Amino acid sequence: MMTMPLPLLAVLPSPVLAHVRWFVDVGRFANAEFLMDVSTALVAIGAAAYAMLALHVHRSARFEGISARLAGWASAGNGLDWRLVGVLTGMMLIGNAMTGVYLAPNIELPFVSLVTVGAVAQVLVGILLLLQITYSVSGALVLVVAVLTLGVVSPWIMMDYVFEFVALAVALILVGPSLTKIDRRICGARGWDSEKMSQLAVPVIRVGVGLTLATLAVHNKLLSPGLMLAFLEEYHFNFMPMIGFAGFSDLHFAFAAGIAELTLGLLILFGVATRFAVATVTVFFVTTLILLGPVELLGHAPLVGIAVVLILRGSGRPAVEPAMAAVTRETAQPA
Repeated sequence: MMTMPLPLLAVLPSPVLAHVRWFVDVGRFANAEFLMDVSTALVAIGAAAYAMLALHVHRSARFEGISARLAGWASAGNGLDWRLVGVLTGMMLIGNAMTGVYLAPNIELPFVSLVTVGAVAQVLVGILLLLQITYSVSGALVLVVAVLTLGVVSPWIMMDYVFEFVALAVALILVGPSLTKIDRRICGARGWDSEKMSQLAVPVIRVGVGLTLATLAVHNKLLSPGLMLAFLEEYHFNFMPMIGFAGFSDLHFAFAAGIAELTLGLLILFGVATRFAVATVTVFFVTTLILLGPVELLGHAPLVGIAVVLILRGSGRPAVEPAMAAVTRETAQPA
């Protein structure tokens, strides 16, 4: 096998950061099992190497300077990054309603009446977000819809989406008072602290994204290699043999994609090297959008805005890395 830096071996297959079940007939794929060989071992080692590299880069003086500038832009932007999340979410919801999709392409409601209600609800929330009328009310509506959907759609399907939609909904509720007058009035009437609420929005959305990536990695890839193989038969993403890895089969690629997505998800979930990890996800995510087209673009539109938020604002608090950095600074000070 051609040699390559281990972190690259782990993350190169991660362009398959997609909802595989959107593109494959889940009722028609053969079972498969991963083979533990040199390639899979190198992928696992490479994932650990990538995590250490990400942490090292994130703690470098140059990257800390970049992070400070990004945080400054976020502070001076008057919530433009969160407004982008709202606009993109609104576009997704209205686009879904116009194309007959409810929340995601593989979520099917059992009754026609529910399909109509779902379409109307998506248009309503989409308009509220596109016109920036209210984020908190929109978030509350998304939260109610997500919870109600759990009662009529299989948990096996909803597990791919529940963390994303719940986190997005809660984040919109929390950040709303800092963006619109209506949300400030609601917050004031309830006696809530709008500043503390807005500070919690970042860690909430970060945890949601991390859990979503980790869930997709396990559910769609690591526990369902046959599903990934069916996807790779239809969409020829495995470019590894083309760059010298002749023995890197589709099964190896499926394993690498799952490990890469899981690694990135866990880094983001725990707030470790968040900006670096999210930047990595963004690069491969854009590649996936280009290759898979409009379905992937519309369904993941809010994630583009969320990536901007996390790159600009970082992990937020609470998170593992800021806590670790604080402990390190304290122990480094002379007694």
